[in-house]
Amino acid sequence: MKKNNSIIVFLFFAFSIQAQDFVLSQFNQSPLNVSPSLSGISGSDQVVVNYRNQWFSVLDENSYKTYAISYDRPFVLKNGDRVGAGIRAFKDVAGSLDFTQNYGSLALSYQKKILEKNKVTHFIGAGIEGGLFQRTVDLSDARWGNQHNGNGGFDSTLVSGENLEASSPWRGDFSAGINYLIEFQNGRKIVIGTALNHLLKPNLSFSENQKSPLSSRFNFYSMVDIGIADDIQITPAVFYTRQAGNELILASVSTMFSLKENQFGIAIGGRFGAGSIDDPVVVENRAFFITPTFFFKNQIGIAATFESNTIELSKGGLDSFEGSIIYQFGKKKQPNLKE
Repeated sequence: MKKNNSIIVFLFFAFSIQAQDFVLSQFNQSPLNVSPSLSGISGSDQVVVNYRNQWFSVLDENSYKTYAISYDRPFVLKNGDRVGAGIRAFKDVAGSLDFTQNYGSLALSYQKKILEKNKVTHFIGAGIEGGLFQRTVDLSDARWGNQHNGNGGFDSTLVSGENLEASSPWRGDFSAGINYLIEFQNGRKIVIGTALNHLLKPNLSFSENQKSPLSSRFNFYSMVDIGIADDIQITPAVFYTRQAGNELILASVSTMFSLKENQFGIAIGGRFGAGSIDDPVVVENRAFFITPTFFFKNQIGIAATFESNTIELSKGGLDSFEGSIIYQFGKKKQPNLKE
């Protein structure tokens, strides 16, 4: 059966885009979405809720939306080593047919203390993650070739003659990561690491009889806390990811100001990347963003990212929005910006 060209284009576009993982501009606010080795890295129990709405100026109500939540915590051993544990879940929704990916996972990490000198502690860490994911699509609004009424119109009451699965089976997925952590007595950190997601390249197909492997994804990241004056801290951060020939670099610099138990600040950064020359669907990604952040009593954090993309498809102005809520509890050594 010959399908309507629009449905073919949409499905091709949706499969191509969602074959790539989402990437948050606030990557340093959501450690479990960066690497499983970062579970527990904050030093306290932490709940993070993320929301991202991408390209709404181009796609309007059919923009790409991501909902994510995670919880992680550390366990300090008698020898100074640390075990981290975390759980996360996310949901991606894209396009007029609500092309959706659901995911849930558990992560474990171990930070081995290798050196402690002059109030500075060095750790080398590793982590693993195992999870399940499922993909769905809402075909109720799909238009097929057999539903044309012959007068240039469309009649949804006509039988489409198509028999497609609207959801895939739940399938397993595994990731791993390593990192090097330097922690200062005042709570500042330097962290650098890598991660490899989708180690087993799970099948993306809606059918068990077809194979469409999800490409592995390589991540590199680094974050450095720098105290430059009383009550002022600067944190430059970089995140690089490569998947199926598509590359993306995020770079940002955040400045945090401390006022008694509260902290407020702003981050400025950019997203720079391009799709593979073999994949014309994935367009260049060049965006600049600004992220105001506020932490109340060093416990509850709120951050909002306003992003403007410079790709030719953009209408200009604000193209994407990202928000996060962070709740930290339990014992934690807070950064002392005066030291």
